Amino acid sequence: MKKKKPFYSYRDFLQNRYGRNIYRIPVNLDFSCPNRENGARGCAFCGEQGAMAVHLKCGETLEQQVQRSIDYTRNRYGKDVEFMAYFQAYTSTNAPIEQIRDAFERVLKLANFKAVSVSTRPDCLPNDVMDYFNELTNRYDFWVELGVQTSNDKTLKLINRGHDFACSERAIKSLSQIGVNVVPHVILGLPGETREDFEQTAKLLAKLPIAGIKVHNLHIMKNTELEDWYKNPTSETPEISVLDEHEYGEELMNFIRYIPANIPLLRIGSDTPNNLLIAPIWWMKKGQFLNYIHHQMVQRGIFQGDLTDSQNLPQETYKKVKTDDGSVTFYSSFFKEKFHSNVGAISEAEHKFIKPTNLIERLKTEKVRLLDIGFGLGCNALTAFELAEGKAIEIVSFEFDRQAVSQAITVYPQWTEIYESLLKTGEFVEGNRSIRIIWGDARQNIRQLSKDEKFDVIFHDAFSTQKNTELWTLYFFRQESSLLTENGVIVTYSNATPVRSALRKCGLEVGETEPFGRSKGGTIATFDRSLKVKLSDNDLRILNETTARVPFIDPFGNWSRKRILKHRERVVKKLQTLGIPKQIKLTRVLIISATLYALSIMS
Repeated sequence: MKKKKPFYSYRDFLQNRYGRNIYRIPVNLDFSCPNRENGARGCAFCGEQGAMAVHLKCGETLEQQVQRSIDYTRNRYGKDVEFMAYFQAYTSTNAPIEQIRDAFERVLKLANFKAVSVSTRPDCLPNDVMDYFNELTNRYDFWVELGVQTSNDKTLKLINRGHDFACSERAIKSLSQIGVNVVPHVILGLPGETREDFEQTAKLLAKLPIAGIKVHNLHIMKNTELEDWYKNPTSETPEISVLDEHEYGEELMNFIRYIPANIPLLRIGSDTPNNLLIAPIWWMKKGQFLNYIHHQMVQRGIFQGDLTDSQNLPQETYKKVKTDDGSVTFYSSFFKEKFHSNVGAISEAEHKFIKPTNLIERLKTEKVRLLDIGFGLGCNALTAFELAEGKAIEIVSFEFDRQAVSQAITVYPQWTEIYESLLKTGEFVEGNRSIRIIWGDARQNIRQLSKDEKFDVIFHDAFSTQKNTELWTLYFFRQESSLLTENGVIVTYSNATPVRSALRKCGLEVGETEPFGRSKGGTIATFDRSLKVKLSDNDLRILNETTARVPFIDPFGNWSRKRILKHRERVVKKLQTLGIPKQIKLTRVLIISATLYALSIMS
């Protein structure tokens, strides 16, 4: 069965609607904007060239603009392509109707356009323009992109937008009534706005007859009022901050979960020429960011519309699996692994995490701060939370998958109150005990923690090194170890050599925990040189003498799993050409000993 995609992309929409891609031909009518008349600077965020396509040149005739774009498109995508006329720059209805009609008709005669799209403002749609649009809907698949930006009227006034949200609502309804496909533009990250504002905008737009949506992150451009506020803040100017790609990604993913799944996302990020952009400066390119959002949503099991439209909720991602101790775990179809081994979800929490860290003894003498990497179903963190009853414990947990936590209620109802609080507010507090979840990519979340925010115990419980490689890298363990107290411990179920090698490179003493459910134990690491559970001589030889010691590398905390694995594979092959073996060679004595042992078993 074909897997459901996490959001409805514009490419998929075009394929569904037209059976192929339709390429936009941007046109600048040079009508400017009502906010720029009489010497006004316009909206606080808007640059001097409005939204004009970067390849267009000021002063070109309409015919020159269209021909330039058609030639560019055909050279890039082939001769057999179809076009949409896109009246893009500034406000394409900011002129007398005679001038608008003349300009539109000149352009529409230049090619066999399959569709027409017009960018304008909700307060720039007089009756004569609406009449002309009504006429165009009978000739073309007709779209209007409407600058809404936010539903918060205070923000609209602050950024000098010139209209309120009620104006946008009226415009969307009026356009829809005459058969226009309406696409509102929204900006996430406007001054003073929070997730609650973004969600409110999404919820209100979801109730209106929209046919698509464009979502932008706030860009600070040269020669704008925002630039002045950003570079020269005063007590009278609003505080300006910008979102990096990971911060914006979190807000974007949350936003589109409130947009019905049948609404295509025509854009999910801003696109400003480098010579005009002040901030933010992202390392991700447009395609990389699109792939990142797609990957993150798939990994977390979240979908467009899953918070608003019950008809579009994703199918259950997780299969329930009963373990040997009677507790239940889930099988992740994304990672193709269970959250816990068959030996038992609750038993693993006790034997692989609680006991090796000596948590019970620690709780007797001091408040314990615990960092939990990979909340999952919460077995590790919540078992620790229960053990601390009457004691003081502060738990900070990382998790990207809200759906797993939501579904965990069905198998661990005793923790329902905690689960629901974590899902709703991100924290749960009871007396001297507290637990907080930071949602999202752990590689980015760990950066949010102050280097002064030390932890006594760290549970490292990500999926396996081959399936969730991003959280087993030297980069991540360096971040993790920097948060460890002097006598603190990191403990994990993994005994993989690249993991132990990375921990040693962080300056930690590394040992093996007691085996549980398998022949070898997990790994414990600490700055305390008196660590009693040392690695065996054989394990040390592997770490010191073979290519198995090569750690997983993710130098900037943003590589994909495949890239990390391929990089390590290349390094290992290079070392092997230099004579470093893949595995340790048995000495003659060891060979004889192993042979005698095998014979004794056979007899």
